[in-house]
Amino acid sequence: MTHLSISATHGVYAGALQFILALATYLVNVNLFVEWWYGLIGLGLSVFFMFSGTAAARKAGDGFMSFGQTWLHAMVVAVASSVVSVALTLVLYHVIAPELPEVLTKLNIDKSREFMEGMGMSGAMVDAAMKDAQASIEGAFTPGGMAVGALWGLTMWALVGLIVAAINKRNRPSEFA
Repeated sequence: MTHLSISATHGVYAGALQFILALATYLVNVNLFVEWWYGLIGLGLSVFFMFSGTAAARKAGDGFMSFGQTWLHAMVVAVASSVVSVALTLVLYHVIAPELPEVLTKLNIDKSREFMEGMGMSGAMVDAAMKDAQASIEGAFTPGGMAVGALWGLTMWALVGLIVAAINKRNRPSEFA
C-alpha cells in the first residue's frame, strides 16, 4: 500500500500518452477519432499501464501483493489516468481546438446514421434517433459531460482492474504448501 505513488505515476503516463495520441490524431486526420479501432488503442494503452503500474508497485515492495492490493493499485492507475486524460482533453477541446467538439459531433452522428441505415432502419426512424443522439453527443464534450463519462468509465476500469489483479497478484508462499 505504500507504493501508491508508483501506480499513480503510471496512471499519469497513461493519461498523458492518451492525450498525445488524441493530439496527433487531431493533427493527422480528425476522421480517425470515430473509427472503431481508435478506441481499442486507448483501451490497450490503459490496460498496459494498469499491468505495468501494478507490477512496478509489487516490485518496489517485497515482490508480493494480494489480490485486493493489486486491484487497489490498478484502480489508482485508472483514476490518475482518467483525471489527467480529462484535464488535457478539456484543454484540447476548449483551448487548442475549440471547433473540435462540433466536428466530432458531426462525425459521430454521420457514423451512427451510416450504421443504422446499414442495419436496415427506415429514414424516419434514423432521423428520430439522430435528433436524440445529437444532444447527447454534444453534451459529452462539455466539462460536465466529460466528468460523467470518466465516472462511468471508472466502473468499466473497476472490472478490468479485477482481471489485472487476478493475473498480476503474487501471494506469499504458505508455510503449509
